[in-house]
Amino acid sequence: MSPLTFLPVEVKEVSFAGAKYHELKKDDVSVTYSAPHWVDKDGNGNPTDTANGEKDYSVAYTRNTKPSIGAKFSIQGLPNNLAIKLRAKGSDGIEIPETAAQINGNDVILPVTASSTNWPNTIKFYDRADANKAFKLDWEIKVGDSDWAQVASTKHQVYLTLNDPVTAMRQETLFYLSAKNADGVAQEAAVTTSIWNEFTDLDVRRIDGTQLTYYKSFQCNNVETESLLKNGDGQCGSWAKFFIDLRKVHGIDVPNEYVVFRPSADDGFLVKNWNFNGAGTSGVAGYPYLNIPDAPFPSANSYSWKFAEVTDQNGIPGQGNPNPASLFGNHQVVIDGQYYDPSYGKKFASLKDIDDNAIDGYFRVVPAAINEPDFNLDLNGDGDKIDMGVQINVFLIRKNPAGMDLIEQKINY
Repeated sequence: MSPLTFLPVEVKEVSFAGAKYHELKKDDVSVTYSAPHWVDKDGNGNPTDTANGEKDYSVAYTRNTKPSIGAKFSIQGLPNNLAIKLRAKGSDGIEIPETAAQINGNDVILPVTASSTNWPNTIKFYDRADANKAFKLDWEIKVGDSDWAQVASTKHQVYLTLNDPVTAMRQETLFYLSAKNADGVAQEAAVTTSIWNEFTDLDVRRIDGTQLTYYKSFQCNNVETESLLKNGDGQCGSWAKFFIDLRKVHGIDVPNEYVVFRPSADDGFLVKNWNFNGAGTSGVAGYPYLNIPDAPFPSANSYSWKFAEVTDQNGIPGQGNPNPASLFGNHQVVIDGQYYDPSYGKKFASLKDIDDNAIDGYFRVVPAAINEPDFNLDLNGDGDKIDMGVQINVFLIRKNPAGMDLIEQKINY
């Protein structure tokens, strides 16, 4: 006799564990996705009422390993003195073998039990939002000597990594983006190419749908993966580290892949595009163009000048931003056979390739004695424009000449 004829059964909780289970966190690390990972308080099979304690947390494992899974069921009118066994059949052949249940009132508990089979031997993205791609568990129960009967199904979001992560970061977006793009990949050589595809359209989004940006604010100071994921906007350093960390969650760690490059003889450079007005009037050999900065410098989304012979134009678009900041003392990228620049979604064959194709000019910041009447400017803030020899810092700028003007430092991040 099937228990379905007299037992209403609800799945209340599902928990994941195992030797190669990797506990995830919310991107702002305010929530750790601890067991039980799936909690359905109202019994509707759709655990979205987080305000009342429902949970639908994602989980991660290393590929080709055995998960352990447990669950709690509520069974009304449970017969006395009858043994109850539980089992589950999951996507891609995952099986939780029949196991004696623990009884606590109306609660019937399947202890966390190792699967008899392994996860697939590839990177995998099980997407709960897609019924055809979710990790599905079909739950079966046996009461006394009755037949086995399927009583419920649950679906879950699961990420399988290529190898064990070599970073302590467990923010979900790292696993989400890397597994989504490298779904089905089993060779390390293909992982980087697959993950890089996420960056090329300049539309990288967190698991919650928020688009991540590059210098949306010119005053952005987020320089780490953690702050990029938490705040949504980042400098080049955070974008380079983010790309590296997407690979690190799959156990890929290339020595000295983090590259900082800077001018070999100047204070900084201008990333395309900038307009150079005429021949310049600075009178300084090699640096004909003069700009006098204003405060604040920069402002939230532009460069503030009291006087400028070189001005910022729409240039190379960045992540989520058609005209990001473009005046820098240095820039950070990733090297692994070639140069990956996640901030702009572009690859370069060499450092000279970057110099030739991305840099418009170079600058030095120097002290200078400026006569206010020459520029019709109040440079010392005293309310007039008549003072001579006012000491201020100015930008001396030159166009990018032919040849190589960059040097690099490789760092083991």
